[in-house]
Amino acid sequence: MYQALYFTFIILLLSSFTGNCQDSTQAKIYFQKGDTMYMNGQLDSANFYYEKAGNIYEQLEDWPMMINCCRYIAFNLNLVSEYDQALKFVDRAMKIGDEKLGSTSVPVGGLYNTYGVIYHHKGRYDESIEFYNKSVKIFVNELGEHHANVARTYNNIGEVYRDQSDYDKAMQFYLQTEIIFVKIYGKDHPMLNKVYNNMGIIYEVTGDPDKALEYYELTIALKQKMYGPDHPALSDTYNNVGIFYYNQKKIDKALEYHEKCLKLRLNAYGEISQDVAKSYSNIGELYLYKKDFAKALEYQNKSLKIFLELFGNYNPDPALVYDRIAKIYIQMKDIEKALSNYQLAIHSLIKEFDSNDPYENPPVVRINSPLILLNVLTGKAELFFQNASQN
Repeated sequence: MYQALYFTFIILLLSSFTGNCQDSTQAKIYFQKGDTMYMNGQLDSANFYYEKAGNIYEQLEDWPMMINCCRYIAFNLNLVSEYDQALKFVDRAMKIGDEKLGSTSVPVGGLYNTYGVIYHHKGRYDESIEFYNKSVKIFVNELGEHHANVARTYNNIGEVYRDQSDYDKAMQFYLQTEIIFVKIYGKDHPMLNKVYNNMGIIYEVTGDPDKALEYYELTIALKQKMYGPDHPALSDTYNNVGIFYYNQKKIDKALEYHEKCLKLRLNAYGEISQDVAKSYSNIGELYLYKKDFAKALEYQNKSLKIFLELFGNYNPDPALVYDRIAKIYIQMKDIEKALSNYQLAIHSLIKEFDSNDPYENPPVVRINSPLILLNVLTGKAELFFQNASQN
């Protein structure tokens, strides 16, 4: 009898291991399928497979892999501007990470990094940097200072400072990123594409166009090597090269790159995306330069519609588009519509202010982007001055 019980126990144990092995293999297949779909720019399909893999990893209590699946899903949702949905996946993973792995574990560090990415895209810069700093602290303590996770987070912090126009601080973090990546991978590895792209931006805005173009071209070559020619990862660099040529007054060349960028973003993210809206607005700026006011308004209004759908009115992105629309109307000599759009821009920047009277200015409190507000108020003041001078 004991022998029978012993063999029964062994059979049950083996079948349990076999079942777990099969489940683990299936989860790995789903996860790899998700990676393949991501590399092809098919974000919805990637998330479908990451979620299937994550459900199996949760059943197997493989918490690090389950958390990875949630992070990748959140990252892809962030790319298509589904921020609230992305945060739900990170919140779910963070709860599990804290309970099962501990609050200072590497997977939890990765989740703080993902929070940082999402809050950056939402325009909440201070919170973004706070999450990134938590991430760096965990990565340095657990993995050491010269680890790829530390480098990636430094790059992300640099991007936040760049968007706040603190270019010196941004470059400091980019250089730290480059040092770590070169130490790990060598100078020409595709992993350096993102930091080279960002360094190109800093060289451009600080007045070194030759160095900027050199870094942009290097970035494109590394991204094509890593992803192929049609991946949405190339869109950011095409966008930057388009801005570069705009600043060099090579408008047709700029338009070529911005249209390449828009095509990749539409294919990957669909119409309702923050990145697509930015592309429309940038193309609108080019048509304004070409004095094609109808086209300029068409693209800016496409951009504005997407931003309002994504964020509502109180956000720096629609404010920037209202500012650009105002400048189109100035060129068209329609002063009334220009002032109206400047006023709408102020509404988007100061939550408590909703006056439509262009002669009324807001209290300078609760501003979501002081730099854009400064530009809007300057443009409005110059318009009043020009109009008074002509009368």
